[in-house]
Amino acid sequence: MTATTGIKRIFRAIVDILIVLSVAATLIEEASVVTGASWSARSATQVACIVLDLFFFLEFALRLGRAAVERRTGDWFRKDSGWIDFLAAVFPLVFISGPFLVDWLVGLSTTSLIAAMGNFRLLRGLGLFRLFRLLRLFDTESATTEKAGRAALRAGTFALCASLLVLVGAEAASIVGLWPDAHEALQRKRLVTVAALSAAPGADAAEEIASVDSDLLLVRSRGTVIFTRYSAEEFRRRFGPDEIGYSRADGDLEVFFTLSDELRAQAAATLAAGVCAIAVLASIAMAFSFRKTARGGGEIPGDEADGDGRP
Repeated sequence: MTATTGIKRIFRAIVDILIVLSVAATLIEEASVVTGASWSARSATQVACIVLDLFFFLEFALRLGRAAVERRTGDWFRKDSGWIDFLAAVFPLVFISGPFLVDWLVGLSTTSLIAAMGNFRLLRGLGLFRLFRLLRLFDTESATTEKAGRAALRAGTFALCASLLVLVGAEAASIVGLWPDAHEALQRKRLVTVAALSAAPGADAAEEIASVDSDLLLVRSRGTVIFTRYSAEEFRRRFGPDEIGYSRADGDLEVFFTLSDELRAQAAATLAAGVCAIAVLASIAMAFSFRKTARGGGEIPGDEADGDGRP
């Protein structure tokens, strides 16, 4: 084994470990939302996800650059599963980690930024695109297992795409009102609260409404805060940029809500979908591993009648 081959194997082992860690961090992040952990507790897991997303994005860029230099970009995307690397590297960074990076870089200093963060984060299912990285763990490089490895990769890709398509499709349908879920029910409640605040503007009315609607965080009228449930420091400690929603009523009334209950319900669905997808991938990997082992031993269940040992 040459030094170059040894370095490649070490790098691949490191990448494989980071793939498993990125999937584990994703599931832990969703679990922390489900359990209602505060942002200060969740932020450590989110930092890990951001660092790993940046690593895999840079690795994707390097692999894409090498394919471009070798003038095989098209083949790399189609035949070498480059499109899988694209989904696993770009979507989580842009739609999940990106908003948090913006928060840390510029802060939640403007109303429009707060609104964008809260609404952008609603598509939590896109974080499960990190699971596509698991497909790289299927061995398709060895000449003796290339056929079985590629068959397992195709089966795993189909299963994972189907799982994520159902999750993201249902979530998108719920956001546009075609599929009932927690988002629709809580949105109706927020509209009622905003209508009540518009009908009775003023600090006293806002206090009374906030005592009924525990999701109401802050009310601002003509640029002046007339109600706030927490101090600015407490907001930073309790809530991440994905947990604050924003509505603007007629006139200059601005209303901020917590999205915690909505995100908890969405995170539960995402976590369940992620665990199911991993279970399916593990089952496929075990089935093909068993088949490969049986071939190596010369006995394949169900193949006894075939004289040449082929399925």
